[in-house]
Amino acid sequence: MGLPLVQGPPPLAPEAAQRVAALESSATTLDEQLAAATEQLSTANEQITNLNRLSAELESTVESAVAAAVERIPSRDGAAIATVGERLDEVSSKVDELVASAAAATDPAPLLAAQAQRLEALQAALTSLDNRLASEVLRLEAARTETATGLQASIDETAAAVETARQAAKDELEAARTTLAEGIAAFETDLEAVRADIASLEATVADMQLARNRAAAAALLVRDIDHSITAGEPFAEPLDRLQAMGTGNAELEATLASLAPAAASGVPTIDELRQGLVELEARQAAPPIGGSELLGGTVGNILGLVEVRDRDTDGMAATGLLGEADAALRRGDLAAAMSHVEATRDMPDGPDPAAIDAWLEQARARATAVAALAALDAQIRDLLTATVN
Repeated sequence: MGLPLVQGPPPLAPEAAQRVAALESSATTLDEQLAAATEQLSTANEQITNLNRLSAELESTVESAVAAAVERIPSRDGAAIATVGERLDEVSSKVDELVASAAAATDPAPLLAAQAQRLEALQAALTSLDNRLASEVLRLEAARTETATGLQASIDETAAAVETARQAAKDELEAARTTLAEGIAAFETDLEAVRADIASLEATVADMQLARNRAAAAALLVRDIDHSITAGEPFAEPLDRLQAMGTGNAELEATLASLAPAAASGVPTIDELRQGLVELEARQAAPPIGGSELLGGTVGNILGLVEVRDRDTDGMAATGLLGEADAALRRGDLAAAMSHVEATRDMPDGPDPAAIDAWLEQARARATAVAALAALDAQIRDLLTATVN
């Protein structure tokens, strides 16, 4: 919007103002002098009036005095009367002179002429001043008009620039508001995504914690199964609890299924399998040994089997294999022990095949349980590691 123009003419220039002030001062002085001259003229008029009055009064007084004197002087003294008349004439002449002198002294004509001349000079100065003032006013008016026009143009230009800047600022503000709104919307979207990620992470953490707890519980159950297998005891209860967890791991479920057949009764211990070797020795055919009694009937412990193996002869091959099987059991090598026992099946002096099958069945049950337990332990460890990482 435009700004209001400056109202009224601009102030005079310093030089013109000083000149105007000087002329106004001169005019004031002339007015004061004219007033003083007028006052002097009035005073002179009063003095002339007073002198005329005094002259009239003096003339009347003199005439009265002369008349009185004439009355007192005898009529015959004509000379004295003549003298008095002469003196009267002299007094009258002096009075006339005095009146003329007073009139001349108080004549306002010269003063009025001088004042008229001064007034004419003042009028000429005032006329010149009026002309100069009119010229100055015209110049100042033109300057004022030119200045006002330039100022109005500058104001209009400034107003247009201000309006342009205001519109640009408004547009920029609207753009900033739009950008800010878009940023806020994007931030809110990101925030919702972050919240969803946090919720998912919390759910994942909860699932991991649950999985960790389940894996820890499974590890404890695996330990119970291990103890039961070591002791040759049933492990159906911990196995059922493991299967009830439903881990969803097919490999783990297959391992648990492989343990199920022996869970109710348990599997034989190493000591029980070694005792089974003794029973197999007792069921061996008895080959003749010169001067010696049958070893199988007197061997009651594992050391006896080793001593029988040390007396290796052609008639004692099966007994030696059983000793090797016992030694393998003591080393924890169940597969080697089973291989040695299987080899006695074709020996002429070997144990009864039915007994061999029965022992191998027991050994396989333990081997299966031990292998399944090892796999189960490894799988549970993997689950625990996965939940930690």
